[in-house]
Amino acid sequence: MLIFTSLTKEYQNANIVRVGSSMCLMPFRELVLREKESLYCNVRDYVEKDFLYCVESENLKSNKDFGIASTKKGMIIYGKPLRISSKNRITKIDMFVVGSVAVCRNGVRLGHGKGFSDLEWGMLYDVGVVDKKTIVVTLVADNQVVGDDILPSWVRNEHDLPVDIIVTPTTVFYVGQKLKKPCCGILASLLTDEIKETIPSLRIYNF
Repeated sequence: MLIFTSLTKEYQNANIVRVGSSMCLMPFRELVLREKESLYCNVRDYVEKDFLYCVESENLKSNKDFGIASTKKGMIIYGKPLRISSKNRITKIDMFVVGSVAVCRNGVRLGHGKGFSDLEWGMLYDVGVVDKKTIVVTLVADNQVVGDDILPSWVRNEHDLPVDIIVTPTTVFYVGQKLKKPCCGILASLLTDEIKETIPSLRIYNF
């Protein structure tokens, strides 16, 4: 899977790559640290303001450093927090990598049900770190790719993040007719008091 991803022109052209914090993506995070300028990762599960961390690859000197830095704890040790705010300057992300429970070749994905990737995309969109040109990739097992009878395009909401590229251990699939990425930022109407309370990063907004 890592070889397939690294061979795509989109990956080769990317300098700043954001990768999700799930355990299954740890080998890919290490690959990014070895080959790219910077890795962004959400390491605190959105329960603190500084949930997004950046590790600069040039600060890693040994194989041990790369291995540790690809873990959640290692990101905090070797990285620096990037507070999401319009007042802070965060380098634009070239590739946004997510895990999925299931994904369809039409680009619709199913996450773990909490909507954290969609929420993070909205926050990053609001401060100009991602946009409609940012490449969204998901890495999954072959049996996690399902038909549009299970994930039809009409089930997707305005704020749901679709993918452009699906990578499995055996193939790379490019979504033909790409779905429009969310360009609405954070939708205040969808935020419950519980969400606002449990995700401090949202406090930068004056809801």
